[in-house]
Amino acid sequence: MSDPTPPLLHDAAFLSALLDALIPAAGRGTPMPGAGAIGIESAVAETIAADAQAGPAIVAALEALRERTPGFASLAAAERAPLIEALATLDPASVRALLRHVYLAYYQHPTVLAALGEPPRPPFPEGFDIEPTDPNSSRCWQRGGASALPECEIRQPRRDDIVEQWRCHDAGSQRRRCADLRGWVEAESTSSGRHSPYPSRC
Repeated sequence: MSDPTPPLLHDAAFLSALLDALIPAAGRGTPMPGAGAIGIESAVAETIAADAQAGPAIVAALEALRERTPGFASLAAAERAPLIEALATLDPASVRALLRHVYLAYYQHPTVLAALGEPPRPPFPEGFDIEPTDPNSSRCWQRGGASALPECEIRQPRRDDIVEQWRCHDAGSQRRRCADLRGWVEAESTSSGRHSPYPSRC
């Protein structure tokens, strides 16, 4: 029986270079590995192949990228960046869907969890310790929200705070990661009907 997986998803060199372009290594503060350096190519390929809704569009977009740039895997990081940016401009929906698969695989990897100071294991069945709940919070909800009781006042984040949190640290890889993640969060918020608090630009 033939393998139904698109050949592109078996191109480990291309996928590794693509993942590193989407999530490059970061050494400031907490050192974070590039997505192409931790061996998640197969995991990402499998989830894309299993995605009946967005998978075909993701594959088509990546095949177009590979056809236009046959030597993509051998390019320097600075040369790959504008190609990814151009793809995101031409086909933003496919790139957002791709990022969703990449982020899920990346932030579940033990190396990344350890770099973030988290136990390198899944949340279940052991679970994680959480801080005790403020008993006043239930009173706030029962009495009609933040305006009902003085102790229920909630400081809403200022736009400047949010912009600062999402400000990119440099003009290179961090800017692209910030823009891509912000776009993904906005898309998720739109699909769920919730208003996204994130600014329209980094």
